[in-house]
Amino acid sequence: MSYCSNCGAKREFEEKVCSLCGNVFSEEQPIIDKDARIRELEQKLAHLEQNIIKDTPKKVEKISPWIFITPLAFMIIFLGFFFLIILVR
Repeated sequence: MSYCSNCGAKREFEEKVCSLCGNVFSEEQPIIDKDARIRELEQKLAHLEQNIIKDTPKKVEKISPWIFITPLAFMIIFLGFFFLIILVR
């Protein structure tokens, strides 16, 4: 048993046309066994994963200044009201 080189469907030796995609098999077309096709696809996948890792820029997260300004502003407002309450008494 072999597989269609176009779609990967199982192919009987006597078939001349793929039953799934309609690819016409020629006599000189190499018959690829399942294990060899799996190894080939695994190599291609590993190559693509390496390219994705290389092409992905590392995300540098910038710290927003509002993280420091907002709590500081609330503290100033709180202390301002606190001192106003003390001075009014």
